[in-house]
Amino acid sequence: MDRELLSKEINSEVEGEDKQEPTRDKDKANRGGNPFSRLFDFISGVFTPCLPLLIGGGIIQVIAPVLLFLDFFSDTQVSTVLGYIGGVVYYFLPVMIAVNAARKLGSNLFIAAAIAACSFHPGIIELLQSSLRMNSDDLPVVEPQYVASFILILIVVWLASKIEKGLSRFDRYSIQLLVVPTLTLIIIVPLLLFVFGPLWTTLAHNLSDGLASLFDDAEVFAGLLFGGTIPVLHFAGMQYMMSMNIIESMATNGYDSITPVVAAAVMAQAGAAFGVCVKSKNAKV
Repeated sequence: MDRELLSKEINSEVEGEDKQEPTRDKDKANRGGNPFSRLFDFISGVFTPCLPLLIGGGIIQVIAPVLLFLDFFSDTQVSTVLGYIGGVVYYFLPVMIAVNAARKLGSNLFIAAAIAACSFHPGIIELLQSSLRMNSDDLPVVEPQYVASFILILIVVWLASKIEKGLSRFDRYSIQLLVVPTLTLIIIVPLLLFVFGPLWTTLAHNLSDGLASLFDDAEVFAGLLFGGTIPVLHFAGMQYMMSMNIIESMATNGYDSITPVVAAAVMAQAGAAFGVCVKSKNAKV
């Protein structure tokens, strides 16, 4: 069995040959365009298939507390279960993003899913939370809240696709079946946990310290800067980087000036989306 036949068999198990090939042809057509256009096309292609699911999960998470407030169910566990149903979409969103990214890159969907899912393994979570060191060496690890960053997921899936394509020159079936997934996981997962992850954690801490200083010296400017970059921080997985500052401010001063900024930013995004929905003449919007 050659490489092309093996690839077709794997792809047909995921979504069928008739859907996989047009995607690759479209990606090849976009490779000659502007780099920024290709980047945004890649990002939109990764996130757009998840939008209906994200909308459904968000609506369920809104319905659950409303039903609880209205005392619609005598058993509060019903609302709790509804909240979990809506939340599971966002909990496993990194895995969905990894699969869509692999599909856009033409790499193995299951390897990408395994790479993203490593952050949900109980053993790895325990390792990260306890700040243990592998092999008794001073090896830094990523904090759990940053390991599932969308940017990190996209980077490691892209690197995994490069490794797969580099090994694809070997047409032997045994190499494609055994060596490619083994080497890809052995290389990429440690890079995510012990190289890119710690760098991302350090960057988040530095940004947090810088914003905290700005909130002390120039609250208005800091609020505009932090509120304006909330969407980017969510995409980068850094939306919780100011949590410790919020807790410390509440414990020390009895109030917090960061949470209102976050609330205002979220409401502004909701208002912008509602305005586009009302004013747009595009039937698809």
